[in-house]
Amino acid sequence: MGPIEALKKLGYSPNSNYDWFAQDSDGVCLILWRDEIVWQPQPARLDTRTLANTSDWRSDPKSFQRIEALEKAIQQFSGRLDVVVRNGNPVENDGSAFPWDIKIRKHMWHCAETFPETNDFILELRPL
Repeated sequence: MGPIEALKKLGYSPNSNYDWFAQDSDGVCLILWRDEIVWQPQPARLDTRTLANTSDWRSDPKSFQRIEALEKAIQQFSGRLDVVVRNGNPVENDGSAFPWDIKIRKHMWHCAETFPETNDFILELRPL
């Protein structure tokens, strides 16, 4: 399954295959690269400040829009996020993705903090 299909499975209507997130009145869904998530130690987290070679995406207009969507998640949904996980990383990947199913995984992603001045953010995986 690709990222568009995964977003649709979670109930979102993505605009293109190159979207980094989707949102509607019921929530915000972020697309993450599996290899950028720090899975151990628990809880799993993603801190974009620690990623290498990020200067390209930090200035992309989608990055500013994603921060706005994450701030919406914090304000309207207590930081709760739906997530699509893409296999690999931006350079090496097979194009596949899967929706994060909280019913099966018993954990939900939360936006812990945003840094609008650099378009960075911290996500954490928390038990339901």
